[in-house]
Amino acid sequence: MEEEIDLDAVILALGYKAEIGKIESWGLEMDGRYIKVNSRMETSIKGLFACGDVVSVEGLGNIKLLVTGFAQAAIAAASAKKFIDPKSKTSGPHSSSII
Repeated sequence: MEEEIDLDAVILALGYKAEIGKIESWGLEMDGRYIKVNSRMETSIKGLFACGDVVSVEGLGNIKLLVTGFAQAAIAAASAKKFIDPKSKTSGPHSSSII
């Protein structure tokens, strides 16, 4: 099933250096040069999620590991899905049970 959703933007900033550039002027709550997020990867702007080397997770800080960024991306995607459709499930089958 496909569904079209009106969005202002989807920004993928992929690279080796954690810089947020002009995004810093959006008025996000920051922790130094990092975007503050909670455990659901939510920023201080409702409906805006962030993950990876540019974030500081509430109570944890920033762990700059590839695996951390991948996990945060999955959490951000699930959280965004729940934000868009509050009745949706954010978890599916365990990855090792998929054949």
